[in-house]
Amino acid sequence: MTDVRRPTVRRAARVALGTLAAGALGAGCGDATSGEAPIARVELSTSAVAVVAGADAPVTARLLAADGRELAGRSVVWTTRDAAVADVAHASGLTGVVRGRTPGTTQVAANAEGRSAVATVTVSPRAVAAVAAEPATLDLRVGGTRQLRVRALDAAGAELEGRAITLASSDTTVATVTAAGLVAGVAPGGATITAASEGHTALVAVTVTPVPVASVALAPDDPSVVVGGTVQFTATALDSAGRPLADRVATWTSSDDAVARVSSTGLATGVRPGTARVAVAVGGRSASRTLTVLARPVAAVALAAPRTTLAVGETAQLTTRLTDAGGNVLADRAVRYESDAPAVATVSATGLVTAVAPGAATVAATSEGVRGALAFTVIAVPVASVAVTPATAELRVGRTVRLTATPRAADGAPLAGRAVAWTSGAPGIAAVSAEGVATGVAPGTAVIFARSEGAIGQATIVVTVAGRDAGVRDAGVRAAGVPAPSPAASSPRLPE
Repeated sequence: MTDVRRPTVRRAARVALGTLAAGALGAGCGDATSGEAPIARVELSTSAVAVVAGADAPVTARLLAADGRELAGRSVVWTTRDAAVADVAHASGLTGVVRGRTPGTTQVAANAEGRSAVATVTVSPRAVAAVAAEPATLDLRVGGTRQLRVRALDAAGAELEGRAITLASSDTTVATVTAAGLVAGVAPGGATITAASEGHTALVAVTVTPVPVASVALAPDDPSVVVGGTVQFTATALDSAGRPLADRVATWTSSDDAVARVSSTGLATGVRPGTARVAVAVGGRSASRTLTVLARPVAAVALAAPRTTLAVGETAQLTTRLTDAGGNVLADRAVRYESDAPAVATVSATGLVTAVAPGAATVAATSEGVRGALAFTVIAVPVASVAVTPATAELRVGRTVRLTATPRAADGAPLAGRAVAWTSGAPGIAAVSAEGVATGVAPGTAVIFARSEGAIGQATIVVTVAGRDAGVRDAGVRAAGVPAPSPAASSPRLPE
């Protein structure tokens, strides 16, 4: 037994329930002071004590004699079975103050002069009066975390250990929280973390902001595009550690829309040859690249001319058509012309072809390494007419006269080196040699024809016999040494 005047938990914990019973049954009932009535029994004010952990509950003992008289001035010793659950914190007279330590059940006993009484003590947990969460506000960056300190408190503000506390986020797309109180930023915005325990809550306001953009990576590095073509630019926002940042708004601009335009998605379109600076801004940071716009390359060169067969001296202006791979006509491109046979046909820098001499020549046009060609045939200037001199002549039978044929162009210019074929329309009156020498055969009139390239010229020959009427005034008449034929007449016959 332990004296109530020294009611320590340590000493009370050493006393077992068996000791309580032993005290109640011990022979100490005859230990009362001589002349005083002995204690016959001990009664408690309650046989069941309900107390909250950490709180006190008084229990009063009554000491009774055998005749029921209440005895005063006697000492009472308080003991407990399990001081870890509850003990008698202190006593005053016959009253002991039972203090709940931890939730559970135990017993306390009041002992006096070998008699005792036992009460069952039930200790319940302290009720949660409030929940505290620190800090009350959180500012996080996307991807950042912060640990909350969450506590359950009793009415006195003391922390209650081992209490279940639930944590939840009002918007998990913005911020999440683990059961241990670790808050993580997910996306920009606001969310509320609620900590709850036994009907009490605490709120934590969370603001999540984007990770700031430290730099912008822009691709491609050395962009170029042809007129009418497109190139896709890609901008990547980076944090200070060089990590990509998603879901950032980019603003695109071109320094010269007349050269290149850029869409809101970074698609640049070439407008005309030149350079333009394409820039992008993301989160207060920017980057730019110089875009070179090139003329569309020549894919094909086509040549055309009014005629590809020319007479010597004639000209033909080439029409040159340059197209790109899509068949679009290209203008303002440099074109170089050349002839593979300049002795036959020449071509100027502007594409004017001039026929020089009969033959074949191919004229080519080259632009940006692409070549087109057109074949030409050059022919001699056609004979438009043939002039024969003398146009008329008289000669006696057997005499000759030399005729001369001159082929002429349409403009009357004489054409040299052309073949002439001679024929007589009446070979029985006048014959003609391949060299144009006409010979009188018999009296009459004959037409001598000179043909050159389809054109025909003619001369009229009058053949007479020797005598008074046979005077020939032609200086070219000479004796042929042939017998004179009988006089005859003939109508002209065209050569076949």
